[in-house]
Amino acid sequence: MSDIFLSQSRVHDLVAACLGAVAAVCLVTIPWNIDNSGPDPFYKGPTIYPLMVLSLMVLAALPAAGRLLRKLPRGT
Repeated sequence: MSDIFLSQSRVHDLVAACLGAVAAVCLVTIPWNIDNSGPDPFYKGPTIYPLMVLSLMVLAALPAAGRLLRKLPRGT
């Protein structure tokens, strides 16, 4: 029973880590994806919401990536 749970947990961690990696790539490429040529200041501009959401996605994926990179215990 624990082997099934462990493999499902690893798949979940892999999916979360992949989503975090995609969010990190999108976070790095924000200046090229969003037009900031308007008169609005940074906190009112179109970049602030994607910046916050993608940052939260990256932060939420860090524990899953850490669990995925950690070695499995022997005997399980």
